[in-house]
Amino acid sequence: MKRRIPIYKLGRGTEEIDKGLYQAALNSFDAVLSSDPADYRAWIGRGIALAYLGNFEDALLSYDRVLAHNTEDALVWVFRGVALASLNRLSDALASNDRAIAINPGDAAAWINRGADLADLGHYVDAFASFEKAIALNPDDPLAWAGRSTCLTNLGRYADALTSFDHALTLEPDDGYIWTNRSNALLGLGRYADAIASCDRALGIDRRDPSAWYFRGVALANLGRYADAVASYDRSLSIDRRNAYAWYNRGNALRSLGEYEDALVSYDRALKLDQKNANAWTGHGNALLRLGRYSDAVSSYGKALQINPDDHVAWNNRGVALGALGRYTEALASYDRALSMNNDDALAWTGRGVALGALGRYTEALDCFERALEIDPKNAPAWYNRGNALANLGRYDDALRSYDCALSINPGYATAWYNRGNAFLGIGQLEDALRSYDRALEIDPSNPCAWANRGNALGILGRYADAVASCDKALALDPENANAWTGRGVALEKIGRRIEAVASYDKALALDPDHALAWYIRGTALGNLGRYKDALASYDRSLALNPRDPLVWMGRGVALEKLGRFDHSLASYDKALEFNPDDAHVWANRGNALGGLGRYEEALLSYDKALALDTDLTVAWTGRGVALEKLGRIDDAFRSYDRAVTINPDDAVARTGRNTLYGQLSHLNILPPPYASDLAASNAVGVADAGPGRTADLPPGSPDLTLRPRLLYSLRQHRKRNPAGTCSNLHLASALSEIRRMGSALGVPCRVREDAERLCSSKSEEDRLTGGLVQSAAVDALYHACQQASLPVTIDAIIHVSRLSKHEAASIRDTYAVQGSGPLKNAISEDLDRISSALKIDDSQRRRAEELLSGQNLLNTEEVQEPAGIVAAAIYLAARETGKRRTQSEVAKAAGVGIATLRNRYRELAE
Repeated sequence: MKRRIPIYKLGRGTEEIDKGLYQAALNSFDAVLSSDPADYRAWIGRGIALAYLGNFEDALLSYDRVLAHNTEDALVWVFRGVALASLNRLSDALASNDRAIAINPGDAAAWINRGADLADLGHYVDAFASFEKAIALNPDDPLAWAGRSTCLTNLGRYADALTSFDHALTLEPDDGYIWTNRSNALLGLGRYADAIASCDRALGIDRRDPSAWYFRGVALANLGRYADAVASYDRSLSIDRRNAYAWYNRGNALRSLGEYEDALVSYDRALKLDQKNANAWTGHGNALLRLGRYSDAVSSYGKALQINPDDHVAWNNRGVALGALGRYTEALASYDRALSMNNDDALAWTGRGVALGALGRYTEALDCFERALEIDPKNAPAWYNRGNALANLGRYDDALRSYDCALSINPGYATAWYNRGNAFLGIGQLEDALRSYDRALEIDPSNPCAWANRGNALGILGRYADAVASCDKALALDPENANAWTGRGVALEKIGRRIEAVASYDKALALDPDHALAWYIRGTALGNLGRYKDALASYDRSLALNPRDPLVWMGRGVALEKLGRFDHSLASYDKALEFNPDDAHVWANRGNALGGLGRYEEALLSYDKALALDTDLTVAWTGRGVALEKLGRIDDAFRSYDRAVTINPDDAVARTGRNTLYGQLSHLNILPPPYASDLAASNAVGVADAGPGRTADLPPGSPDLTLRPRLLYSLRQHRKRNPAGTCSNLHLASALSEIRRMGSALGVPCRVREDAERLCSSKSEEDRLTGGLVQSAAVDALYHACQQASLPVTIDAIIHVSRLSKHEAASIRDTYAVQGSGPLKNAISEDLDRISSALKIDDSQRRRAEELLSGQNLLNTEEVQEPAGIVAAAIYLAARETGKRRTQSEVAKAAGVGIATLRNRYRELAE
């Protein structure tokens, strides 16, 4: 605060001081003192000249020389106080002014300077009283009025301060100091434009007034003119670089401009000047928060709160930083501290709700957002986060209304559009979800999550190529977005790119190994590729994370069923039904597993349960037909097959089952005329026309044979009359048709199926094929063809897709149990024994090699590779997986194959 320097006639040197020639004045006083060291007026003049020259320490020495001679000179005590104040020794300055007043209570200058000392010490009430005393002594002193006004400003009495400043200006209209401090009162009143005008008036008087430039910057910042504010702060700092508040407010303006790095530099300069500036530490934390340097931000807020524990803004923003670090419990405590100081802080209530939501406490979070909106209904983040809490509670309709409120306040709220899309996705309104995602991406095209979920919506809509493109866009922005990799995999699988789909799932799971859903859909994809062992492992990983998901238990059951492990498959289906007893598909699959175990009566009960839940479930009608046929209930089986074909004309198993009966009926010539014409039109099986590559198919609109009891009765009588049969060509055609059907169901290559047909035909020539042996002959031929081709197809897998009766299936199993069977028999089994022995591999490696060979989908290629190469690759891969590595040359040498062959088979096996 400005001090009053008393008028003191000093004789020689006075003229130079009046003219501002302070060095000349000092020289004059020194000349006097060199001739008369006891001239105390000269010592006073010397102190004044030194003070004007900024040499306050030497000025003090001059004043003390006078006071050593005369301690009762009040004016010298006043001069001494001014010098001490200039050295920022405010308490000493106050003591000097008090001594002057004690000597001369009527010295207005002493009272003014005393008020200035008290004000600079922050004692505004006492300072105000001193200025009042000075005004009482001299009502026309503008500096006394200015000091009084400044005290009123700092006491928050802005209107009174403005009146006081205006009175001071009537006394001294061209005093820039008064105009500058008047602007501070106007700032307190929120009259920012008037404050700028007052600063401009001050700057018109003195362009180098740093305070005027500073207050002008504050006013401009409050008007949102941040760039102009920075320019004003820069002008102030070019004059006085030690103004910590100018550096601090410059940092605030830069932060508002989004120039966070520059803001940090300003805050650092402010803190270098004043480490105790709590506001500067808070601003420093705010800039770090915006830069995503959350740990550093927490540290800065901590320093601010050490200085000022009652700074609720620092507590609030500390909570934001802690939340960003995932430290939600600590964030919650920080918000609670902020609210304990200001319970009406809508931002703190909003932040508290966000922390609770992150902790999964959605109902409590909702209460916080409601409280925030009571305080500030226009709080868009509160509406947005309220929507998030409602969505997490499954209240999607309410969430949508909340998002709409947020967007009505801020239509450019990109994340609100994004989560609005998620809510629409949650209730199945896919087109609305897509529109919301598109709007979010229009505002912020760099949001990978929006691109990923947009891809999910497109995938559900069946727009798979677009879904892949959307997920690829997400991954270009964030290659570690597990959701995008998962969605991409789903879409790729739908368009038949299953190997790429599995690769996508693998990427997702490498990023998020605890993603139960991704493990499940990966298992489904692997199952569709025929990699049932790998699928089983994937389902097991999913169940380890979420053991209550019925879909995963069902998928696991299917994989086990495909592997011929029907008892384990049945247990999985039962587990699925434990969690969802009304899933018709699981009941149907359970029937399949029971059929695989030969428990056809129980299978029928499962199929009937499935059909009670869904009367149009094709797989249940088909499975029911197979079970009934196995039990010899031909008429009921026929009805089931026919119902399946009626629902789904593309069901090959049901159509083949129905057509087998048609062929038999046609041969017996007991079809009524309408059926005869229908069968002729569809190239039904006949002795003259039927070849090994043809199958009888009825058109979907054929009359229902099950309505002809006479026909079915005749069929049963025919079976009784002709146990051996006489139509070997018809029986051979039926067997060949069964080989094609079973081979297709198992994915057996065409070449191997043709070998099976030749084996069956040869067997028929050697030993007449009777009707009762058709199914057994087909199973036997297909199994032997697979064994000769070294394909890992088990006898149980073939029996499962056959139409053998329970008794026939048991008989064949017994036969092969005696002979020995398994996927590694013949060449593969022999090579595995030979190479394992040569390399002396342990049991764990051998078991893993067997698993790899039995799980390998060798059926997807028409050319079966050299067995020794495949076995060598399996052993090499097993050694790598079990941590007991073997070199490629070592394994190739033991197998008797080239390294190139080993590498090629290894790549195929690894894929």
